Amino acid sequence: MEKQALDQLLKKYYDGKSSADEEDQMAQLLKSSDDPEYKADRVIAEFVETNMEMNAPAGFEEKVMGDIDNETSNTRSVRLWPLLSGIAASILFGVLIFSIIYNQPSKVITTADQKAVTLSDGSRVTLNRNSELAFAKSFGDSERLVSLSGEAFFEVTPDPEKPFVITSGNSKVQVLGTAFSIRNYEIDTEIIVSVTSGRVGFSSLDGAAAVELEKNETGTLVKKTNGISITDRPRANSLSWKTRELTFNDQKMTEVIPDLEHYFDISIKLENEDLLQCHFRGSFKDPTLKDVIEVLEYSLNLSFEYDGKQYILKGSGCSSHEL
Repeated sequence: MEKQALDQLLKKYYDGKSSADEEDQMAQLLKSSDDPEYKADRVIAEFVETNMEMNAPAGFEEKVMGDIDNETSNTRSVRLWPLLSGIAASILFGVLIFSIIYNQPSKVITTADQKAVTLSDGSRVTLNRNSELAFAKSFGDSERLVSLSGEAFFEVTPDPEKPFVITSGNSKVQVLGTAFSIRNYEIDTEIIVSVTSGRVGFSSLDGAAAVELEKNETGTLVKKTNGISITDRPRANSLSWKTRELTFNDQKMTEVIPDLEHYFDISIKLENEDLLQCHFRGSFKDPTLKDVIEVLEYSLNLSFEYDGKQYILKGSGCSSHEL
């Protein structure tokens, strides 16, 4: 009902038939609506709310609207809104629509594939599958702002005068020029930032927690608490999705299984919790799931079964350190 009422008010307004009360009502409805359909209308409504008037030289209104008796002086106060229904409206709307389209944020969305994009400042972003990057076609004067959902690797062009800022969920990353990755899928309980080169500022959006990460450091923000922790060693497979390599250096299955789930986009269930105590060492270049399963089964005397939804890992487990 509200949308229908708004559409009717907009039609009357653009036909030049709306009253001052109707214009005020239209402005309030536009202000409370976040429907992208009305984006251009909301810009115009800002003028309506202030009941803007302008001084126009004698003869201006006649040229736009036709001959009207000029009874008083060489200049007079003319309401902007009746003029907008004519030629002036076309000019103003053309400028506004061009400005809105030009500054409309761009989005890059991936599903099953990866995608690389180069931003207007020369920075390069590689998106993993099921990710989304939003950014302005042209950055502002004070900062370069983008937002990320999912996972991406950033190679940021240095600019000391204009920080590069990424918002992702309830976290913020700020850099001047460096290389790093961010992982923040909706199902994840943590937001992870791994630095390849340079320094990165990593904080919660509310600023309650903030750290500085250096090369080979990883910051982890727990979404539920906004707390941030740092590890001073690089995550072995943080960029496996990009390099197409998996490396396990005597790691527990508590680390191996999540890496496999993420790399192959699968779910693994343990039949025996003692399997988590097993250690595994191995490296793979552009592996298939079959390759990894065969090596794990042989190395640790395990077996994998697929039930149509997830892989079930079976075995007696490890009571002591096994390679």
